Amino acid sequence: MVSRLLKLAVHPNDNLKTKALTVLHTASRSDTCVAQIIENSGAEPLVSLLRWDDPAVVQQACAVVRQCLRSDDACREFVKLNAMPVLIELLNHSDGNVREQAAGALRNGTRKGTISETVHFYTPNR
Repeated sequence: MVSRLLKLAVHPNDNLKTKALTVLHTASRSDTCVAQIIENSGAEPLVSLLRWDDPAVVQQACAVVRQCLRSDDACREFVKLNAMPVLIELLNHSDGNVREQAAGALRNGTRKGTISETVHFYTPNR
């Protein structure tokens, strides 16, 4: 199921992306699903979707990343993909729901201590 959802999440249609990410967000509350996202190389497309134009897509991508960052293995993978600077930049997004999900994702990652140094030393361009 996770691999199919990840394929739909990169579909050209933004509405389909959002729906797939919404289901993936709900499923990612399970540690098993988070592990499958990482095993299926799902972190990289999720990081790309954090930069998408449609705020609904970005919000749902953030929500999935937020759930994934509860896992140490997922934290390490997202750090390798430089997701944390993107999440920090999203704290300034025009959409409040995106800002909320980005803040939650950063909170989950820093609770684990895995990304503390990344967040601490990153200074966004102003």
